[in-house]
Amino acid sequence: MQVIVDACNALGVEVAKSNVWAKGGAGGTDLAEKVIKKLNEEAITENKYLYDVNDSIEDKIQAVCEYYGGKGVIYSDQAKEDIKDIVALGKDNLPICVARHSIQYQII
Repeated sequence: MQVIVDACNALGVEVAKSNVWAKGGAGGTDLAEKVIKKLNEEAITENKYLYDVNDSIEDKIQAVCEYYGGKGVIYSDQAKEDIKDIVALGKDNLPICVARHSIQYQII
């Protein structure tokens, strides 16, 4: 652990040890305070996506797939129906959320 702390310090990156598993919330106080401090220093003014939010759902998913080194996406029949429903509701211009798994990706 000290090697990581030293490397972060050498790069000028703040580091905090988290011990929430053993100490509950109290074990993460230092980390939480540093995260809040950093967020206040460098507020994010806009989101940056891997795709244009106006792209089709399939194109958005493909962009995420390629970003992580994937070659293509195979949709189940249910996923195809869900995409049709999202489009019909006019919600296809919203950002997507993809849960990454070590073996596969699943759309949420």
